[in-house]
Amino acid sequence: PLTNVPLIPIAVALWGVFPTMIILFVGWLIGDIIAYYIGRYIGGPLFRYIISAKRFDKWVGEIQRHTRFYMLLLLRVALPAELGYAFGIMRYPFFKYMLITFLAEIPFVLITTYASEAILEGNRLEFFSLVAILIVIFWGAMHIIKKEKTR
Repeated sequence: PLTNVPLIPIAVALWGVFPTMIILFVGWLIGDIIAYYIGRYIGGPLFRYIISAKRFDKWVGEIQRHTRFYMLLLLRVALPAELGYAFGIMRYPFFKYMLITFLAEIPFVLITTYASEAILEGNRLEFFSLVAILIVIFWGAMHIIKKEKTR
């Protein structure tokens, strides 16, 4: 989702904050759904072919057994764009994936849209404050994941 961030100020200028949030959120969710299904129906079978179905199924089972919901949410926050494919490949339940994705996307939609509005209004303090919040969210998610990994 971060690749289209430079376009958000244009959208805010054209449509306003709330419509931009809706368009951005729906667009990102559609992209996330597509990534999930590409992973599930193309990536998964490809991995099963490359590393053998038995080994792949064992690997997926281990990941699903040892991965908690909150860790997947944090991972989704830390790596927003890439994980849809991985969730699909490991056949993570679609509705749980969508809940994780929904929760992970909300702060980014809010922050990027309001930061874009701040740019347009020339409000540097608000812009840099929102960027700082975004950095803290990324850093916090990565820190918790790293801390949990060493347990």
